[in-house]
Amino acid sequence: MPHNDALVITLELVGTIFSKILVDSGSAVNVVLQNTPRSISQPTPVIDHEMTPLNSFEGKSVRSLGIVPLTTRTHDVELQTQFTVVDHFMPFDAIIGRPWLNQMRAVPSVYHQCLNFLSPTGEKTIRGSQKQSRACYMTVFRKMPPRRENVSLVRDLTPREQTRISTTKPKVSSTSDHPLASHLSGLGGPRP
Repeated sequence: MPHNDALVITLELVGTIFSKILVDSGSAVNVVLQNTPRSISQPTPVIDHEMTPLNSFEGKSVRSLGIVPLTTRTHDVELQTQFTVVDHFMPFDAIIGRPWLNQMRAVPSVYHQCLNFLSPTGEKTIRGSQKQSRACYMTVFRKMPPRRENVSLVRDLTPREQTRISTTKPKVSSTSDHPLASHLSGLGGPRP
């Protein structure tokens, strides 16, 4: 079915399964919300307070709270991955960017809604969830402030006064009477 849905997958982070992980091959960092590590069943990892400026979905600059190492697991592949921690609203539990995709040697396909990678036991596929993707989109859509529209009435757009368009008569009716027209006779056929 044709769609424009983002690729949202389910992934295990430090033993806890999260179903709203955005795969973003345009992101230079892996991003996790500040409360996501807190909801992990194991002890909260220590955040290295290395500040990194990031651009949010709205194009605003967002300061990171630091970097935290988290273990990701899918199928039979387990990786220790650096995540940038942010305290900024986003409808996802985490964003998987190029660093994780390169570590996994994974190939995302938004069109096919899947992520393919090689594991020690062969080629594996993680299927995306269009339902989760659309739910995340609607979460953002509901949080947006209502648009104030400027509605103009048709009567406001009509001119207040009827203006007459003046028609001017040409000053020269024809070039045949012009004194310099005699040398043009050979250019365009017979003269009128």
